[in-house]
Amino acid sequence: MCDFETTVYKGQVNTEVWASASVELFTEDVNIFHSIEEQFDYFKSLNTNICAYYHNLKFDGSFWLSYLLVDLNFKQAYTPLNEQETEVEWLKEKEMQNNTFKYSISDKGQWYSIIIKVNNHIIEIRDSLKLLPFSVKRQKKNSNCARSSSDVYQKRKWTFGRYIFFCFSVFRIRWRN
Repeated sequence: MCDFETTVYKGQVNTEVWASASVELFTEDVNIFHSIEEQFDYFKSLNTNICAYYHNLKFDGSFWLSYLLVDLNFKQAYTPLNEQETEVEWLKEKEMQNNTFKYSISDKGQWYSIIIKVNNHIIEIRDSLKLLPFSVKRQKKNSNCARSSSDVYQKRKWTFGRYIFFCFSVFRIRWRN
């Protein structure tokens, strides 16, 4: 399970990821990172195929696509079906080249997955909202968590380290229930 923490402040124009975390299923080990780049480097360092779930991929996935296209200059893994490339066919994972990706977004805007090939391994990012179809707010209520991470961040009453610990404690609670 994975999650991003993004900037939230009054007068905000752009949103960016300032922290990321991942927890291997059936463990209590929370890996905390300071950027998408660190998260991606961690995934690559595992040197195996990975399936990672983000809740509401429509939000977190937009950061992943931007990172892959703009920062890494990865190419989309497709074969054009016409000269204008307005019609394409996604490649199968085994046909994908390294440093390419593909994604599944419906015509109604539902995000399902992002599949990245790097170092001859597949990193598949899926939307856990399709498995657990309820909001983080409802998860918070169901887990009896008194405050959300954004509540704490906006009030700025805690040190950064304590806040990070709180964010990912909430993150673990979300996925345990």
